[in-house]
Amino acid sequence: ITREAYEAVTENILNPYTQTYQSISKFKKTTYIDNTESQQVFIKVYYQVIQVSTGEVIAQNEVMVNKLDELHQAVFSGNPSNLFPTLPEGNYLPQVPEEWRNMFANNKRKLQDQQEFIQHGLKELASKLANELISKLPK
Repeated sequence: ITREAYEAVTENILNPYTQTYQSISKFKKTTYIDNTESQQVFIKVYYQVIQVSTGEVIAQNEVMVNKLDELHQAVFSGNPSNLFPTLPEGNYLPQVPEEWRNMFANNKRKLQDQQEFIQHGLKELASKLANELISKLPK
């Protein structure tokens, strides 16, 4: 995906009164490429707890888990440390979230193994289901 950002360009300008140079940062709109890789698992379980002797439904509900594993690798042809997600407000450079800056680093992490990812989702679902069932069962 092509995304927009702002590149800071610093210029040295001669002050005619003091004969010294002053640095001025200007911003120009530019683009970078955001390569995204992701996997997602969505698991939903419907359940009923039935009293065997009477046939009465004690509890029924649905429990679901939605897990997402996502990687972003941003590619910029210039110097990514001069790139900002927003324009500055006032005379200060804009704050840059660390996650945004890390997108431009060479990310060595890979997506989680698919079977392991599904197992984590199933464990989370089992934990939610157990907690819910314990709370609904008669004491």
